[in-house]
Order: sequence, then structure tokens, then C-alpha cells
Amino acid sequence: MIIDSVDVEGFWGNKKANAKFNQDVTIFIGLNGTGKTTFVNLIAAAISVDISQLSNLQFDLISIKLIDRKDKRKKGT
Repeated sequence: MIIDSVDVEGFWGNKKANAKFNQDVTIFIGLNGTGKTTFVNLIAAAISVDISQLSNLQFDLISIKLIDRKDKRKKGT
């Protein structure tokens, strides 16, 4: 499974954050202090179900869409 997209509501209290991931490489670019590392830490904590880390991060809701890279079924057949 790989991450297709992530949506976060209530990021740092009142922000929304979202990202669509490339299947090969995704790069986050931004100024210092804009939440790049926090966003990645939140994704990692959610995927690994790290409750202690999740309780330290400020957010209301995270939605992670996964896709199966190995799914070779052809659509429509």
C-alpha cells in the first residue's frame, strides 16, 4: 500500500492541510515554521497508530487514502 492523499482538518487548531502524493516521490517545500515536518509526523503517527505521538499533535481529523500498488486488476474487465 502507498499513500495516495492526505487531508487534515484542524491542523494547528484552525488550518486545513492536504496533499496528493506522487507514486514515486513527493517533496514538501516551504518556509521554516510552516508545518512541513509536523504534517509528515502526523501522517507517520496515524499510519503507525502511535497514540502518544498523536496526542502531542494538534489536529481534529486526519484522512489518509491508500492505494494498492500491486493491484494489477484491469478496470472494466
